[in-house]
Amino acid sequence: MTPIDQFGIVAATSRNRVIGVNGKLPWNLPEDRKSFKALTRDKILIIGRRTFEEEANQCHISHASRCIVVSKSLPEEFSSDRLRLARSFLEALHLARELVPQKEAEDIHCWVAGGEKIYQEALLHPSACCLHLTLVDTHIDINTENEDANEFAMFPSKYRWDHIFKEVSKEEHLASSDDEIQYTQYVYRPLKRKR
Repeated sequence: MTPIDQFGIVAATSRNRVIGVNGKLPWNLPEDRKSFKALTRDKILIIGRRTFEEEANQCHISHASRCIVVSKSLPEEFSSDRLRLARSFLEALHLARELVPQKEAEDIHCWVAGGEKIYQEALLHPSACCLHLTLVDTHIDINTENEDANEFAMFPSKYRWDHIFKEVSKEEHLASSDDEIQYTQYVYRPLKRKR
């Protein structure tokens, strides 16, 4: 089997790299959610189990044509026509290749949308062809007195991936909700690298 030729990465992070708190997004940005859905509508999403469980009704992934969930713990019976199970990120990329219409293989039909460990692998993979990153202008306090009180998911440190990608666009926004929080949407493309 061969992995998919190319995939995109889409993420939203706070200034201090937090992407999730206790399995949920730590902000409410309907405009950014709308952008996410427009970008990934009718595409294949690759996500981890925690990202999959973010919304009980699965409304955060209902717009995708298929969803590949990477998990070592979910049972084999989890798979269905719309939901597929992969035991590793690499297996998910192989599965995505099978699901992409071959006549449209040049377009980006597969998007990686979290969580933490999957982003780490995706950013370093040679098939990653773009990164759509929303930087939310907020700082999430991760220094709690009780370390078990919150579980934080983090986006990889910039030094781990910014030498691979270059910024190609930047749009600043002011959210109409969540205390008019500011956020910036970046698009990065990979620098040329050996495959």
